[in-house]
Amino acid sequence: MATLEEIQRWARGEHVEGLPERKISPRAASKAHPPAAENNTGTLMEQFATSAVAKAKKPKAAPPPGGLKYKVSADGTDALLHFGKHRGSTLTIIHAKDKGYLVWLGRQDWVPSDLLDVIKYILPPGI
Repeated sequence: MATLEEIQRWARGEHVEGLPERKISPRAASKAHPPAAENNTGTLMEQFATSAVAKAKKPKAAPPPGGLKYKVSADGTDALLHFGKHRGSTLTIIHAKDKGYLVWLGRQDWVPSDLLDVIKYILPPGI
């Protein structure tokens, strides 16, 4: 069995005695990396490293550059967003279509308290 250090070296693409040099199939290469399908010279770990970099998580969201633009209804039970991917939608519509976005928005530290109050009003308790 390989040690942690050997696995880390293998992960960096170094040859480690006892661990196989694996090539990925042309079919798998074309799915993961279409340009690499033609030459198929990368080891499995190189292919993984490339895909991991490509799929890296984006940094934590920041408020829009022009500031948050939204309008809370007169009764305080809904709000119309003028920013983000749901620009032009109310929070109740967003809740029906994409509740995860509403949960995510409610967890951001840059959301103003009046908008956060509406989000808490719309979302069921405990979410």
